[in-house]
Amino acid sequence: MIQRIQTIYWLLAAVVLGIMLATPFARIFGVTEVTLSFFGTSPVAAEVIHAKGGLLELVRVPLVALAPLCLILNVVAIFLYKVTSWQIRLSIIAIVLQICLMGLELYTFRATKSLLGDATIGHLTTTAYMPLIALALDFLAARGVIRDRNHLRRMDRIR
Repeated sequence: MIQRIQTIYWLLAAVVLGIMLATPFARIFGVTEVTLSFFGTSPVAAEVIHAKGGLLELVRVPLVALAPLCLILNVVAIFLYKVTSWQIRLSIIAIVLQICLMGLELYTFRATKSLLGDATIGHLTTTAYMPLIALALDFLAARGVIRDRNHLRRMDRIR
């Protein structure tokens, strides 16, 4: 049902996650500027990371997998309007995955910064905080589904 408010919440969360995928989530300044995004780093950072150890490349795999998965879960939840229990479960799963995504973003940022040396200055961009916005929207959507379910149960009792 498109007219329910939780559909708008899931749609906004999907848009926020889509924007997050398209923009870099961190910038590190040192000898050269390094940008970290979900689908790669700048060539200089890739060479340094590969030279100093491939552990950070292994962290990138779940980072690249979690971001689109959260987006897909939000879109699927919109179309499961007849099965409210699945909508709630998908929202909870998306919330947990977004918490993991934020942790992996922070770990990737700090590990890359330490690999590039102590003379680097870096900051997370606003993109790094977008999973937090999507998390809040998923929470509001799950709360809306629970409210609709309780409303329907009360209406069935009245008949």
